Amino acid sequence: MNILKFIKKIDLSWLFLITTPIFVIALFWFRFTPSVEFIIFFIATCFYLTLALIHHFYQKTLILEIVIEYILISVLALIIIQSLIL
Repeated sequence: MNILKFIKKIDLSWLFLITTPIFVIALFWFRFTPSVEFIIFFIATCFYLTLALIHHFYQKTLILEIVIEYILISVLALIIIQSLIL
Protein backbone atom coordinates (compact mmCIF):
# COMPACT_ATOMS: atom_id res chain seq x y z
CA MET A 1 0.00 0.00 0.00
CA ASN A 2 1.25 3.44 -0.86
CA ILE A 3 2.25 5.41 2.25
CA LEU A 4 0.52 8.59 1.04
CA LYS A 5 -2.78 6.77 0.57
CA PHE A 6 -2.41 5.27 4.04
CA ILE A 7 -1.68 8.65 5.63
CA LYS A 8 -4.59 10.22 3.78
CA LYS A 9 -6.98 7.68 5.31
CA ILE A 10 -5.81 8.41 8.87
CA ASP A 11 -7.27 11.41 10.63
CA LEU A 12 -4.15 13.31 11.68
CA SER A 13 -5.74 14.77 14.80
CA TRP A 14 -6.25 11.26 16.18
CA LEU A 15 -2.65 10.42 15.45
CA PHE A 16 -1.57 13.55 17.31
CA LEU A 17 -3.85 12.73 20.26
CA ILE A 18 -2.50 9.19 20.50
CA THR A 19 1.19 10.12 20.33
CA THR A 20 1.09 13.06 22.74
CA PRO A 21 0.61 10.86 25.85
CA ILE A 22 3.42 8.63 24.60
CA PHE A 23 5.78 11.61 24.51
CA VAL A 24 4.61 12.77 27.96
CA ILE A 25 5.16 9.30 29.45
CA ALA A 26 8.60 9.12 27.84
CA LEU A 27 9.49 12.53 29.30
CA PHE A 28 8.34 11.41 32.73
CA TRP A 29 10.27 8.16 32.44
CA PHE A 30 13.53 9.93 31.52
CA ARG A 31 13.01 13.01 33.68
CA PHE A 32 16.48 12.73 35.28
CA THR A 33 18.34 12.49 31.97
CA PRO A 34 18.36 15.91 30.28
CA SER A 35 20.03 14.74 27.08
CA VAL A 36 17.40 12.02 26.53
CA GLU A 37 14.65 14.53 27.34
CA PHE A 38 15.98 16.84 24.64
CA ILE A 39 16.03 13.98 22.12
CA ILE A 40 12.40 13.18 23.00
CA PHE A 41 11.45 16.84 22.53
CA PHE A 42 13.32 16.89 19.22
CA ILE A 43 11.43 13.81 17.99
CA ALA A 44 8.12 15.31 19.16
CA THR A 45 8.89 18.58 17.39
CA CYS A 46 9.77 16.77 14.16
CA PHE A 47 6.56 14.78 14.47
CA TYR A 48 4.56 17.99 14.97
CA LEU A 49 6.24 19.61 11.98
CA THR A 50 5.60 16.59 9.77
CA LEU A 51 1.93 16.31 10.75
CA ALA A 52 1.38 20.03 10.19
CA LEU A 53 2.94 19.96 6.73
CA ILE A 54 0.99 16.83 5.74
CA HIS A 55 -2.22 18.47 6.97
CA HIS A 56 -1.64 21.59 4.89
CA PHE A 57 -0.58 19.50 1.91
CA TYR A 58 -3.87 17.59 1.89
CA GLN A 59 -5.88 20.76 2.49
CA LYS A 60 -4.04 22.29 -0.49
CA THR A 61 -2.97 25.27 1.63
CA LEU A 62 0.72 24.44 1.80
CA ILE A 63 2.76 27.45 0.75
CA LEU A 64 6.32 28.51 1.47
CA GLU A 65 5.29 30.95 4.21
CA ILE A 66 3.51 28.17 6.15
CA VAL A 67 6.54 25.88 5.85
CA ILE A 68 8.84 28.62 7.12
CA GLU A 69 6.43 29.46 9.94
CA TYR A 70 6.26 25.87 11.18
CA ILE A 71 10.04 25.45 10.95
CA LEU A 72 10.64 28.67 12.90
CA ILE A 73 8.12 27.70 15.58
CA SER A 74 9.73 24.28 15.91
CA VAL A 75 13.23 25.71 16.18
CA LEU A 76 12.09 28.33 18.69
CA ALA A 77 10.40 25.65 20.81
CA LEU A 78 13.57 23.55 20.78
CA ILE A 79 15.71 26.54 21.79
CA ILE A 80 13.38 27.36 24.69
CA ILE A 81 13.21 23.74 25.83
CA GLN A 82 16.98 23.37 25.59
CA SER A 83 17.52 26.45 27.73
CA LEU A 84 15.10 25.12 30.35
CA ILE A 85 16.40 21.53 30.45
CA LEU A 86 20.12 21.70 29.85
